[in-house]
Amino acid sequence: MEITFLGTAAFEGYPNPFCDGKHCSFAIRSDNLDKRLRSAAIIDNKILIDFGPDIVASCQKLGLSLSEVELLLITHSHEDHLYIPNFAMRQRTFNENFDGLKYMKVMASAEVINLISDSEYSVDAKILLNPSEPFNTYKFLEYEIIPVPANHYVKEKERGLLYFIKKGDKTIFYATDTGAFDEVYVETLVRNTSLNNIDLLILDATLGFSRSNYTGHNTFESFLGTVSNLRKVGLLSETSKIIAHHFSHHDNPNFHKLRELYFEKGILVSYDGLKLNV
Repeated sequence: MEITFLGTAAFEGYPNPFCDGKHCSFAIRSDNLDKRLRSAAIIDNKILIDFGPDIVASCQKLGLSLSEVELLLITHSHEDHLYIPNFAMRQRTFNENFDGLKYMKVMASAEVINLISDSEYSVDAKILLNPSEPFNTYKFLEYEIIPVPANHYVKEKERGLLYFIKKGDKTIFYATDTGAFDEVYVETLVRNTSLNNIDLLILDATLGFSRSNYTGHNTFESFLGTVSNLRKVGLLSETSKIIAHHFSHHDNPNFHKLRELYFEKGILVSYDGLKLNV
């Protein structure tokens, strides 16, 4: 599988255009590695993960088309991950190639699917809405998709989803937005999925070097704790690649400094346009 990171920032982007703090001030004058759009990714040009407000800018920045996408995975309804008016770009009014556009299956929690279904932007957008339950395995083309619960509060009656994406003997685990995985959680993953190894872990690193006790995102320390717990149950091996992803500007320095800090732990750092093969 080939994955391309379309955006790698948290809710406010990096730099935040209204922030003159040290990280944002540095980033606005720096190279493109320090300029992060809101998070999204694409696998094999077929599977899009999240559909936030920067999707147009991301594709223009990277010279990409989404016309071949056949599956959209939505983690949750926070606006940096789901901007529902995006679906209008698939409607005939806004799409010259509407007749040639492939139908796109949308997988998300039932609560998110209802939000999309109730919107005028989903009408005649050539989408197929599929509510998804945690720990069920869904077949799509040559892939298997397994949603699992995130440790991230969204709102009453909605809990975010993380996604295992499997193709052949390779597995990607896209795990943002979420806080730490404790021992009980990782044992639940092992018990409720048939997976025995993650080839590529893409893990939330939003809070960086903060001392925050917020449980819905990872700090650097809770990121390392999650990695350790996944290793203990055998889901990560010596050959697994680990990517830190989804950065807030508050407590995350520039890309080159982040790369140094995470590299010491054997971890890579995402940036907009990063492309990896698994």
